[in-house]
Parts: sequence; structure tokens; C-alpha cells
Amino acid sequence: MFGKKKIEYIYEPTGTSITDFGDDRLRLEYGRSSNDLSEVHEQATWIAKTLNAIRQVHGSKGNFRILADLKKLYTLSLDDHARVLYKAIIEQPFVDKVAVVGDAFSFTKVLTISVLLPQKDKKFKFFFSIPEARKWLKW
Repeated sequence: MFGKKKIEYIYEPTGTSITDFGDDRLRLEYGRSSNDLSEVHEQATWIAKTLNAIRQVHGSKGNFRILADLKKLYTLSLDDHARVLYKAIIEQPFVDKVAVVGDAFSFTKVLTISVLLPQKDKKFKFFFSIPEARKWLKW
């Protein structure tokens, strides 16, 4: 990875970060649980805008493999609007794969997003450990 520059983008209200490793790998790490649904929506919107900005920096080369780490979240609230926002992020043509890592509680919440995605779409998967997620993403 010589010559690649790692850049971190931070959403200050929650401490959520997106790390761009300079290739096709992105790490999305949630900093803390949102206080209310409006903060959930704002954070999802920030993620979408930041991914689009990173895409602009990279140009049209390749697609992103994203590791989303939910381990710092003690609650996870998703209403229909939040699910639609996250579904739209996952369905972006430049998003190749999304591996979500969390606990059993997170799994029950994230499952509601996965049912919205086409069943033939194998670009979204939940894991209980980061090594498993990295293996699936081929990091």
C-alpha cells in the first residue's frame, strides 16, 4: 500500500468516522448511538454525502468495499426513513460490498435493512467479528 494516503472523515455530533485507505477500502465506524431519529437521519445523510465526495476524489475507478463497525453502539434506532436512507447508500453503483459488524442486538436492527434489498443482491452481509468481515470483503 506504499504511496496510498489514508484520510479520515468525522461526523462530529456522534464521532462517527469514515476512513478512506486510498484504494477501494473504506471503514465506517460509528462513534456513539444517536440521541434521536433526526440525528440518525442526519448521520445517514452525512454518510451518503461523504461517500459521494470520496467517490469524486477517487474518480470513476473501481467500487468501494465498506466495513461498517457498529460495536460502539449501545442502541440502534431505525425508522422507515432511516432504512430507506441506508438502503439507498448500499444500492449506490459504486458500493461493491458492505460488511456490517456488531452484536446480536445490532443484527436484529440491521436485518430490517437487508430485507429491503433484492435477494439476488449479495453485496450486504452481517458479521459478529471483524476478521470474518475482512475475509468476506477480501481485505
